[in-house]
Amino acid sequence: MRYFIILLTALFYTSSVQSEPRDITISIPTFSVTSEFKAPPWASSSGPLASSNLFEDEGTSNLGTRYYIWEAIPKDENFENWSQLFAMTAETPMDGDVEGYMNGQINVYSNNCWNVGHYVTRVRKDNARLFVLFCGRYKNGQAKGEVAFFHMQLHNRTLIKNYYHIRVEPYSLNEIDHNYPLNDSEMSEAIKAVSFLEISDRN
Repeated sequence: MRYFIILLTALFYTSSVQSEPRDITISIPTFSVTSEFKAPPWASSSGPLASSNLFEDEGTSNLGTRYYIWEAIPKDENFENWSQLFAMTAETPMDGDVEGYMNGQINVYSNNCWNVGHYVTRVRKDNARLFVLFCGRYKNGQAKGEVAFFHMQLHNRTLIKNYYHIRVEPYSLNEIDHNYPLNDSEMSEAIKAVSFLEISDRN
């Protein structure tokens, strides 16, 4: 089960706080790797814990893989009704390739959204994908859509995902040039939020 992180979170990750909130990074050791990524975009200079509500979970999936999940939302929101969600997950051992896992993520949105689209940015590494998913409206009846930003890396059979979900009013992809839910600056900042992800072997 998921559970609230309060003070114990400090035992699981360390943060590096610079002069600006955008310079805050979080480092989390999971399984055989350590993942370093930017703090949530709303993080303040006092650190990610001061401005976020956090959840984490770990366990074994139905397929027998081990997983770890770290999630954050703005402090004044709850996990039943959030406007932004920033997360890192790890799963191991994984026997596929990162292209297949990206396509699997696209299929998840196709099954749960109306008006689905995606955009894949230039790939830096063979084992990494940075992409954006567009959900015009949820199929569950909720009157919301979403734009989601994903960075996936596959490192020594461990799949790491750093992602950022932004809920928006429903929109149509047919009107994307004229009625887009995020402007160019918001898109650019959201992509930057997940582009930093760095993976290293644990000592």
